[in-house]
Amino acid sequence: MVTWLWNLIQGDFAQNPTAWMDLAITVLGIVLSPVAWFTSKCLEGKAAKREAKDAQEKFDAQLEVLKGQLKAANDSADALRAQVKTVEDSADALRGQLAAQRTQARLAEETASVPKWDIYQVQNLKYAVANENAFDAHDVRVVLSSGKEYELGNMSKGSSIGFMFMEKAIMCEDGYADIRITWSLPGESGERHSVTKPSPQYLH
Repeated sequence: MVTWLWNLIQGDFAQNPTAWMDLAITVLGIVLSPVAWFTSKCLEGKAAKREAKDAQEKFDAQLEVLKGQLKAANDSADALRAQVKTVEDSADALRGQLAAQRTQARLAEETASVPKWDIYQVQNLKYAVANENAFDAHDVRVVLSSGKEYELGNMSKGSSIGFMFMEKAIMCEDGYADIRITWSLPGESGERHSVTKPSPQYLH
């Protein structure tokens, strides 16, 4: 290439009529080569920037999708936690109600298990014993503090039997000390039940 250019410079145009065209093409190629390289680099840079921009936009879009999915998952988790708390609160309330019902049932059983007897003044020295239980009682007796007994016999549930409480007239201990009402249940032999009651007032 250098030799060829030197020949052209020496004026060898007569021997080579197309030498000037070759020279022009060569010079043009030399001039245009950097331009073409620079243009190519510019185009490559623009393409790279465009690809980078497209990649960034695609990444941002995917990131937004992931953020949306994460938010939806968090919302679902919050909703589930709220449902669990509601169920737990309901369970606590039910446990509280159950405990209260058990307490009421126990108190009712204890109350029902306490025998219900009443002793009261009818008139002067006449008093009566009332069987307010839900069972019939056999061989009902009023036992005073001294051990004296008034035998009233069998009493069906809801009935009452009167007796003359003579100790009220003589102001002795048997007239104001606590008394016991004893009885046996139908079908039981030898076993007696009792409840202690305060002695009723004596009203003249």
